[in-house]
Amino acid sequence: MSADKEVTKCSSSEQHIRLLQTFEPLLCERLVASTVVYLLAPTLSLEKAKSISDIQKRDGKKEAVRALLQQLYECTENGWFQAFIDSLQESGYEHLANYILGVSGSLDDLEELETFKKLITICTPQLASIQPSQILPHLTCLTDDDRETIQVDERNDGARQAALTLLCRLVQKGGKWFREFVSALRKTNCGHLADLLDPESSDLGANASEGDNSETIAKAKSLELEDDTVGDIVSHTEVYNSLDDTDNADLQSSNTHPMTTQNLSCNDEEEPIASLEELDVVVKEIEANKAVTSQPPVAEQQDDADRDKDESYETDDNEHDNDDPEEIKTFNLRNYQLELVEPALEGKNTIICAPTGCGKTLTSCYIMQRHLEKNFTGTRRNMVVFLVNQRPLVEQQGKVFQEFLAPKGYRVIQLTGETVTIPLSEVVEEGYDVIVLTAQVLENALRDNIVDSLSVFTMMVFDECHHCQKLEPYNCIMGRYRDMKIDKPTEPRPQIVGLTASLGVGKAKTSQSAVEHIVSICANLDADTIATVLTHKNELAQYVAVPEEELLSVQGRAEDPFAKKIIAIMCTIERIMQTSEGAASFDQKGKDLRPPSEQGTQSYEQWVVQLGKTSAELLDDKRMRRVFKTCTDHLRKYNDALFVNKDVRTKDALDFLNRYFDKLNEPERRQGFDKLDSDLFQLFQKQKADLEEFSKDPSLKNPLLEKLGLIIRKAYKENENTRGIVLTKTRASCFALKNWIEETDDMKDLNPGVLIGGGRNADIPGMNQPQQNNLLEMFQEGNHRIIICTSVGQEGIDIKLCNLVLRYNYANNEIGRVQAKGRNRVKDGKVFLLAGADTRIKEREELNMMRENMMYKAISEVKRMTDRYFTRQIQELQRDDQRKRHGRAEDKAAAESKRKRETPREAVKFLCGRCNDFACWSTDFREFKESHHLLLDDSFMERVTILPHKRPMQIDEMYKHGKVHCKKCKHDWGIVARIEYIDYPILKISSFILVMPKGTRKVIRKWKDAPFHVEPFTEEDKQKVVNTEKENAAN
Repeated sequence: MSADKEVTKCSSSEQHIRLLQTFEPLLCERLVASTVVYLLAPTLSLEKAKSISDIQKRDGKKEAVRALLQQLYECTENGWFQAFIDSLQESGYEHLANYILGVSGSLDDLEELETFKKLITICTPQLASIQPSQILPHLTCLTDDDRETIQVDERNDGARQAALTLLCRLVQKGGKWFREFVSALRKTNCGHLADLLDPESSDLGANASEGDNSETIAKAKSLELEDDTVGDIVSHTEVYNSLDDTDNADLQSSNTHPMTTQNLSCNDEEEPIASLEELDVVVKEIEANKAVTSQPPVAEQQDDADRDKDESYETDDNEHDNDDPEEIKTFNLRNYQLELVEPALEGKNTIICAPTGCGKTLTSCYIMQRHLEKNFTGTRRNMVVFLVNQRPLVEQQGKVFQEFLAPKGYRVIQLTGETVTIPLSEVVEEGYDVIVLTAQVLENALRDNIVDSLSVFTMMVFDECHHCQKLEPYNCIMGRYRDMKIDKPTEPRPQIVGLTASLGVGKAKTSQSAVEHIVSICANLDADTIATVLTHKNELAQYVAVPEEELLSVQGRAEDPFAKKIIAIMCTIERIMQTSEGAASFDQKGKDLRPPSEQGTQSYEQWVVQLGKTSAELLDDKRMRRVFKTCTDHLRKYNDALFVNKDVRTKDALDFLNRYFDKLNEPERRQGFDKLDSDLFQLFQKQKADLEEFSKDPSLKNPLLEKLGLIIRKAYKENENTRGIVLTKTRASCFALKNWIEETDDMKDLNPGVLIGGGRNADIPGMNQPQQNNLLEMFQEGNHRIIICTSVGQEGIDIKLCNLVLRYNYANNEIGRVQAKGRNRVKDGKVFLLAGADTRIKEREELNMMRENMMYKAISEVKRMTDRYFTRQIQELQRDDQRKRHGRAEDKAAAESKRKRETPREAVKFLCGRCNDFACWSTDFREFKESHHLLLDDSFMERVTILPHKRPMQIDEMYKHGKVHCKKCKHDWGIVARIEYIDYPILKISSFILVMPKGTRKVIRKWKDAPFHVEPFTEEDKQKVVNTEKENAAN
């Protein structure tokens, strides 16, 4: 091949890569990698195809598509781009191939298909009731891979999960899927659902004719991908980038607003609804038809004779399960529930404080309906926002509102930062009646001016409202409300309703301080009153299950050779530091190198962390800084292993250490080893055989774990229908307990599940909302008969059949105590607290009991206050709170201003926290979205090794896909993230030693504490990066 042809080939390949990078969000949203990857095996290799398929099973379809595209970008085979286009066309994705190639009319096809995806999304709560096994034979648009995946989901996870998978696969298809789906519904006795999607199709019959798009497909297949077609790429991608709805589907972080997903749909033939306005009309017509054909209006009185008084209102399965999607459910409130709703119905801002299981969700639903029925003066329409503090609660509560309010013609939508597909501003404009969402989504929208003001809502309901304090999202939202009340008293404000089982007492030690805490929560929520059950206590007692409680204190292992061996290793590492050259510097500075007397404690953990920071700042010899860094890293892991050994099995502690050392032993990490790294690695390997023997010794079992096993076995023997929840402190102990149950012969049939939060963790990734919802559904249906949870399972989760709660070596405060008991929803249920005798957990729980009683007395005291006194207290607290908040904001602004002024004229040097090699300068960082710090140093890549990220994911507007490591020692420096198709290093400041211009060194844990100002990332910065990339490509 001539040089000119080689250049042309490279140029073409780069253009094809840029083309696919442009359409990467669209492909991630619409493509299922497993359906095309094996067609690409001849191009990529069978091993890579299998790897991508495994990624889809482990991390989901979007991550698999990204991995597939990355393999294509790196592919050196001729014709890889044509092979990819062919695989799309052969797998039912002609519409995607057409759009990528710029086939005439393909843009219009995708835009008009958007309406059908939105229609499916809106109707998902009703469509989730279909039986996929009956529908599948009538859907020719699905591939064999689609069918297999759906059938596996139905077999393993149930019909509902399989139905959701089917819907997700359908909206990714091109061609005739929509009409085919409607026809399939009619053929399988789901005509009411077909009418919901397409009322007019009922006149056409089940065999309505399909359109013909063969001409468009033929045109796509006949299109030649010669080098001269590359010149058309720019104009085509400009059209794509000009669309309004092509943002990535982002995961919400705690301090940035959620982004919308890519909203292009996939039907090439169905008669389109031309606009969102027309879609809105269609949806309203559907809801109106449902309301007209439904049963008579709401009844507001309870017929107790027809209800089993041994069950609470929320534990009656008939209240929520409904085979008729058009049936209007009635509110038959009990007397105690009517007592709870009375102040809110009068328009008062109300905190409803009542036991778990008494029906607070239904009472709030009733309040919301009565509110929506009102006619307010002015132009403001009624709109309710229901706020929750955990993602799983969005679907749980939203389902109840959908069942009770949607049949009456009210539009209900659920939003979280992880699953939101429509911006909150659009939801508000489209006129939904009830919006169920996480508080952080609303706070982000208010902060970023996506929603102008709280005045757009007429009612706000706060679930678990005791979280409205300090810097919680609830209180940030209510801070804006209180500012409106004080600064703009004439501006309309929404009515506030709070729901909780326990307001807590904060840090109160006296009755008076407990009262002050309750009043402060009322002030935060601007509550006029607290609604509790007083008149109908006897009726409440008939319906609310009060579980039997038992506190058990268990002695630990009499002998623990595993712990002794680990402690001996730790002492060896301590002596390495104490006898090193660096120890003299500690003596000269009066710093103590002696550790606490006991390893495996929180105080030892704190000592190790502080020692790592002090050594980096104190020691001038960079060799010694590395010695102390390596030693403290190992000591932290051994200390963590002692925690695991104390809580669960020795085997689990050994597995924890094995994972750590296996990671160190990866080839790319071993390349950065020095002699000490090798010595400490060998130190563990030499002791490993003994540690394994200890882990297999049956005489060394954990007595606390054995007691837990006895309780579980007894509970399930007495009642085989038992549903149990085990609450524990850490994610590591959750998975260790799960493994223990699965590996125990007489308990493995319980098929344990794990429920953890969605936060990011270096060792154990969190669960996203669909995973959490699926886990809870499987528990509800009995597929998991026991689940192990962190604190995410302690609040709000409604498991009607749960009759066993086990708090394993874990107790927090009086609110947690009430909430944990509340997970038990069945009469004669039991709650156990198991605690090690060498901990103070049992004593803490006894204190929580006293605090719980103190709380009930304090609430009674607050309710006895006169209206005038109570109102004056509220107003004083709110004015004081506003002064404090404004003061904090001013202090923050002043601190930032001071940091700008004191930012060294010379840049701060960043050194690797392990080997002390130069990394970068402070002046090369830019702050993105107030939380992420991008590095714009073009030469930085020469000093690092970039490896693929093991858990790539979308975070806000960024797609993280790489890990940044020091080229010399392989120390973890941060990630590589793609923002608008450009890759940026995003570094952890804690991975570095900062050298100030005067030579002093600092170790900083968080960017907010950086001793210099970071300029915001601007369009000018972005353009410089783009220009630099163009120059590099040209060279």
